[in-house]
Amino acid sequence: GKQKAVASVESSYSDALRRASARTEEVEEDLRKAREEGKAMLAEVAALKSKSLAEQRNEEELRKAREEASKMHSEISALKSKSIQADMEAKMVRGMLDDEKKANLKERGQATSQRNEAALMILRHEEQIRTLQARVDEAGMVQENE
Repeated sequence: GKQKAVASVESSYSDALRRASARTEEVEEDLRKAREEGKAMLAEVAALKSKSLAEQRNEEELRKAREEASKMHSEISALKSKSIQADMEAKMVRGMLDDEKKANLKERGQATSQRNEAALMILRHEEQIRTLQARVDEAGMVQENE
């Protein structure tokens, strides 16, 4: 029963760990895409800037591009903090799993030492019984000889 309960706790921790890792990977992928889009936006802004002043009636376009770039920047920040959070969750679950394993090992160790003590006690009792038996036999032989 206890073994099964421990196994199920371990497997639910492992599942949570897997989910957290998958979430971290998703967030990192989104972050990478967002960075690329951000770079493209910045390149566009730079291209617009380099156009001669005469062509800059597309001031409106430039403003839009700046807004987009700034929006991308805040999306990247949000994704970064999500990624950090997912990573922390994964670490926490890993820690919980480690603690669970340690507790498990400790209990197993205690059970083993209790078994060993019991075995030693049985051996001692058997030894005592043999000693008594020998004395009884001895006494019996002495009586027969008298």
